[in-house]
Amino acid sequence: MAHQFVESQRSISQGRDFSLFSFSRLPLVFIVGGWDLSRHNMSVQQFYRWLDIMEKDRRYFSPEIELRKINLRGLGLLRYGLESCAGSTISRNSTHSLEPGVYGAYLGNQPFDDPIGADVPPHTFAKFVRDAATVAKRGHGDFNEESKLSDSTIAEVRARDGNVCCITGQRDLPTRVVWLFLPALANTLYPNREDQRGINKKFNTIDNAVTLCEALVEPFMENMFSVDIDDNKRIVTFADLTAYPNAPSLPNELPCLPAAAEQYWRANFKRTLMVHFHGGDIAFEKPVPGLNPEELFEEVAEWGYDPTHSKWETPVGKAVLAEYEEQRASLEGRL
Repeated sequence: MAHQFVESQRSISQGRDFSLFSFSRLPLVFIVGGWDLSRHNMSVQQFYRWLDIMEKDRRYFSPEIELRKINLRGLGLLRYGLESCAGSTISRNSTHSLEPGVYGAYLGNQPFDDPIGADVPPHTFAKFVRDAATVAKRGHGDFNEESKLSDSTIAEVRARDGNVCCITGQRDLPTRVVWLFLPALANTLYPNREDQRGINKKFNTIDNAVTLCEALVEPFMENMFSVDIDDNKRIVTFADLTAYPNAPSLPNELPCLPAAAEQYWRANFKRTLMVHFHGGDIAFEKPVPGLNPEELFEEVAEWGYDPTHSKWETPVGKAVLAEYEEQRASLEGRL
């Protein structure tokens, strides 16, 4: 029987039912990405296209990577390894819907053991701006300097767009000019480029700026939605905008797409995919207060446990008890 892994808070909060494990640190495997397929309802082809968008600029990327369902086995406290495959590789040409499950990346019949995905997701644009402002207050440089919109740029964009929101096409709501992709982060798009001088400055152009409804600025900066321009300019939401009651409804597709803005929309979409797909393994997540697995294990080993305490009914608590019993049985078997 396949070993059930304990989900991280990130996976739970996103409602993930698809998890991708990396084989780059065998014998251990780690979650490096995941989706809530009930939200995205994606086809196999769409999954691969989105994966390629995120991975194509990496040194070890291969366009021949294919998915394969896998079974896990426990390899210690909240650590997992590959037990077996649970089917054949899924062709990139498949027209079927992607099924929920636990997957690994393969090249042919061999596990793809180069890096894929990421242990933790990149910051949203808004978090980068907040963190940079904190660093600046401490006197360590202003990383937001490259992303400041000049008055002249704002004036040019407003004149070009006529104060019409690029997402909704409405002109009767308050608007603001924002970057599609923060110039200060442009170098992150090219991780393997040796000479990155001047990349950020190239993103400081009016083609990388748009007019947006004021009520959509915050969720946009939190990378809650973006535009897949290669899928008929489809607007994709990655999180519910219910926390923004004044935000207008998003249309199905971008009403207008100037050719000069395409590369910046693609950059925005790539970042947004990574923000929501990457990470998800409990090993790289700050423990929930009172549920630190190492501390719980030490508690059980030294003092035993109170079965009436609710913490032992949580997935983490149950995993700690199971690991303790397994280690104790193994030790007794050697005596």
